[in-house]
Amino acid sequence: MGNSPLLITGFDPFDGWQDNPSRAVAQALDGTVIHGVPVVGRVLPVSFTRTAAALAETVAALRPQAVLLCGLAAGETGIRLEQAALNRLHSERGDNDGATIVNQPIDPAGPPARFSRWDGMALRDALVDCGLPATVSFHAGTHCCNLVLYHSLELVAGPVGFIHLPCLPAMAAGDRSRPASLPLATQVSAVHLIADQVLTKASQGVTA
Repeated sequence: MGNSPLLITGFDPFDGWQDNPSRAVAQALDGTVIHGVPVVGRVLPVSFTRTAAALAETVAALRPQAVLLCGLAAGETGIRLEQAALNRLHSERGDNDGATIVNQPIDPAGPPARFSRWDGMALRDALVDCGLPATVSFHAGTHCCNLVLYHSLELVAGPVGFIHLPCLPAMAAGDRSRPASLPLATQVSAVHLIADQVLTKASQGVTA
């Protein structure tokens, strides 16, 4: 795999939020080195029409050996590791272009679902062992988070997974519902740990 990078992506703020922890995490880890592998952080648009193209262009340019995709799950209490992507887009909540989409396939010719190439259970246990709240999920939703996971699993042969992150404290403080939150440093540490575990196993020839 040579010096092929690890790609970590986040999203722009959306749905009325002024920030997005996934963007902050991707930016924080951009330019670092994890397990001897250079990390490239990129921020993707929240758009049913533009996100897939931005992802494909990034992957084509970088040819990453592994991809960790991150996104916001407002109300989530910890780190949520997604195990599957459905071949489906559906949201009455508009994207950042103001578009909604109703029950449409991502790829009419693609499989009904694709599965993350990582050991989600082991990653959850590693996070919990370090005192970080974490769960495993088998449904990444039907918005752009699911979209990028589905496409990445087709574009990249190596490890690929999606990490849903909770709000940042400042986001929670400014919202009436006071959703659960974790500090940025904690979220960065969690994604760094996941990356180290994934790259360690990949160096041993294990991707799932």
